[in-house]
Amino acid sequence: MKKILKRLNEETYNDFVCNEIESKLRSLLGYSDIINVALSGGNTPLPILKLLAKRKIEWNRIQFYLVDERCVLHNSDQCNFTNIKRVFFDKISSSAFPITLNDENYLKASLKYNSLLDSLPKKDRIPQFDFILLGMGDDGHTASLFPETKALEEENTWVVLNEVPQLEALRITITYPVILKAKNVWVLCKGSKKNEIIDNLYSVESLNYPMLKIVQEYNNLNWFTT
Repeated sequence: MKKILKRLNEETYNDFVCNEIESKLRSLLGYSDIINVALSGGNTPLPILKLLAKRKIEWNRIQFYLVDERCVLHNSDQCNFTNIKRVFFDKISSSAFPITLNDENYLKASLKYNSLLDSLPKKDRIPQFDFILLGMGDDGHTASLFPETKALEEENTWVVLNEVPQLEALRITITYPVILKAKNVWVLCKGSKKNEIIDNLYSVESLNYPMLKIVQEYNNLNWFTT
């Protein structure tokens, strides 16, 4: 449960994290011809990715995937892929793989993405990303692994369609095995509420936070907070 936490000033947060991500990508490219990176949606990473798109990196050697997706059409302002594509994917020469398409059902989409991830390099028979960027919600969820949902129990499938009753919504998400097997996992989150959750995650309290399993089982988890 080693914690690597960088608590940053709100005004410099985006620039600092952008620089750190750029440095990590360059380092990873020094070891592999192609690297595989999974990105989270939400508001926190978007301005960082917008800055990152301006950096001179060998983008054609990086393949981007999504950590999770909302079950909405691509023209929705809630679609993670569309939001990231607008500020990042459209500006660089990387391959980027959406989870959903407008003309297919969401169960089928989850099965397709599961097969796509199954084609990645593996460690212990589990797809291994070089780098995963996660976020965290006020309920301690990460990706679309929400409290008391079935996806938390999945051990043998890499991507699942997850019903989230508290949101009255469906989400598609990567699962714990994929996150825990990644070479590098960073968590980007901002605000006092998130810092309170982080403190609780590393305390002796018994919690119902989905992030707790990652905290307990992933070595050298990196946090970037304000």
